[in-house]
Amino acid sequence: MLRTGLERVYRRGRKALKQARSEGSTQSLHESRKQVKYLQQAAAIAAGGSRPLKKLAKRAESVADRLGEDHDLAAVQARLAAFHGRTKAERKLIARIEARRAKLQRKALRQARRLYRKKPAAFLERMLPG
Repeated sequence: MLRTGLERVYRRGRKALKQARSEGSTQSLHESRKQVKYLQQAAAIAAGGSRPLKKLAKRAESVADRLGEDHDLAAVQARLAAFHGRTKAERKLIARIEARRAKLQRKALRQARRLYRKKPAAFLERMLPG
């Protein structure tokens, strides 16, 4: 049962990452974050004494943190753009937020590609041999 559940979570995460990479929308990035969080939680629960699963949980947490910060900045950016953005200082702040989001997304998506690089069967064999 553990194997089946972990495979399902991993497969959904790969699918969400693929969509986030192709779309790049705030919504698709948020969905990818949710799936990474599910993987992190599943790996943490299943880890026990398994070093690979503990490492996986830590890596997934790092990706989720970056995507979470990106989502928070997206909300701030949307509010600023809706109500402000008229003064030079406000436009400058929005530009800084955009730059920070771009950097967070690059790093998070690069880490996520490494996290999900294996196909589900190979991933499971590495994490839960036998």
